[in-house]
Amino acid sequence: MSLIEARGLQVTLGEHPVLQGVDFHVDPGEIVTIVGPNGSG
Repeated sequence: MSLIEARGLQVTLGEHPVLQGVDFHVDPGEIVTIVGPNGSG
């Protein structure tokens, strides 16, 4: 069973899409990061 689950996640900043159609799940005990191209997260 997933602790966190997302399907079709979309994120925009103003009118600029940042994420589109992202699916993921995080199981208990896992550590997940989302890191941008310059290392920011």
